[in-house]
Amino acid sequence: MKLRKSLQRFMITQKSLGYEIILDVNPSVFKELGVSYTDLKFFHDIHADGIRMDGGFSGFEEALMTYNPYGLKSRNQYEFKYTYNRHNHGLSTKSLSVVCMS
Repeated sequence: MKLRKSLQRFMITQKSLGYEIILDVNPSVFKELGVSYTDLKFFHDIHADGIRMDGGFSGFEEALMTYNPYGLKSRNQYEFKYTYNRHNHGLSTKSLSVVCMS
């Protein structure tokens, strides 16, 4: 999949710069990518550190994604409201939020 390879290259570059990568996703992203809520391997394979679940997910779907074997962090839109990076805010860790849209 061409998209997968492009995302992997992007993620690897950002990780080499010390960024933590959290993907901002919604149900339509899962549908477009053919990803199941019970199998988050796609996000693991592209080197994401976690996903931020935007509106549209039920509590059950959020729970399914929270318990994944890949160690991906998962937060809903209320738990993970702000993403900062060290360059702009003087924080000790870097993070990068990538918005995925379909």
